[in-house]
Amino acid sequence: MIKVVKIKDEKDLYEFYNKLPLYRSLFYKNITFVYEENKYKIKEIIEALNIKNRKKRLNYIFDTACRQIDDNYQKENLCGFKNSICLNHQKLKKDYKNGCC
Repeated sequence: MIKVVKIKDEKDLYEFYNKLPLYRSLFYKNITFVYEENKYKIKEIIEALNIKNRKKRLNYIFDTACRQIDDNYQKENLCGFKNSICLNHQKLKKDYKNGCC
């Protein structure tokens, strides 16, 4: 059985988020979720709902979250590294390298 998730506005998105615990229950075990648009970027949530094996679903969620974090912070230098020395050690004028502060 297929359930089409239609989200037209913020209200529908809020209702979808509120129903997530219900969607994970046994009532929806044999249902495949389909999302037609990617306006609200919930494609990953729908894909996770379609993975019925708990271990595989958790692995997918972990891998997706790590990928999104890496994509968001790939270009940013959060620790202020310069010449492999973090901002804190630069201020203290220490020359040794100790990973991230």
